[in-house]
Amino acid sequence: MSSPFKRILVPLDGSRLAESILPIVTTLARCLHAKVSLLHIIEEHAPQTIHGYPHLTSSEEAERYIANVAKGMEGDIEVEQHVHGTEEHDVALSISRHAEELGADVIALCTHGRSGLRRVVSGSIAQQVLRQVQVPVILARPDMRAPSRLETLMVPLDSNTGEGEVAVPIASEIARVCEATLNVVSVVPTVATLTGDKLAAARLLPNATAATLDTEADAQVRPYLERLIRQLVSEGIKARGVIGRGNTINALLKEANQNKADLIVVATHGRAGLGALFIGSIAAGLVSKVNQPLLLVRIAE
Repeated sequence: MSSPFKRILVPLDGSRLAESILPIVTTLARCLHAKVSLLHIIEEHAPQTIHGYPHLTSSEEAERYIANVAKGMEGDIEVEQHVHGTEEHDVALSISRHAEELGADVIALCTHGRSGLRRVVSGSIAQQVLRQVQVPVILARPDMRAPSRLETLMVPLDSNTGEGEVAVPIASEIARVCEATLNVVSVVPTVATLTGDKLAAARLLPNATAATLDTEADAQVRPYLERLIRQLVSEGIKARGVIGRGNTINALLKEANQNKADLIVVATHGRAGLGALFIGSIAAGLVSKVNQPLLLVRIAE
């Protein structure tokens, strides 16, 4: 059975916060029989501390640090160690170059974990890396529970655009290799959660608008999910379709928690800028609220 990921690149900065991504990486590596590449990049003009820990300023320090982390991961996982000793001003660019050089299929990063979406992603290494690479990126906050195995995956989809389907092939391959169930979720708004132009019509004709939304769910979303699920099942994937109602992010969070998703696979644009990358997107609402790691898959421009 072919694995979608053969090498997981894990950039570490010497802090315990960055290392909090390692449990989910360990779970993925075991399930997918993937190699883990630990990477430290010496940063030019680095501050004295990073997230409360001394910044590593020499190759010798970094090599000792990476070796200790690798030793803690010893077992049934193959771990590589890489230290980029030349001082780099653009750490994110260096990470993306190492991903290409090492043939990494996915990059795993921990977000800052501070409250508020803008603080979580604004100016973060995670955002900068996602903007520059084509490979998927795993994001997790330091307070997230890492699953010991992958039993349930979730993929949010928009039946109107179909863009989210970019995440389905990778999610289905992970589900196949890990023998997990894949939940495909599409959310239809309620009258109370409509926004924009539709909101004015809903206020004038709430009953008619509610009927229209119900028709949309039955005539468009349900057949869309049923076709996709039939295709996945025919390929040997354990899959189910779910129609959520209400606010998109709240409905996805509810589904993820009720069905105990271990990993959420989300398609996202990688355009530059906080607004283009996260604000207003499904990934935006999930990254600061969800209790599960996110696997972000780039939509081709």
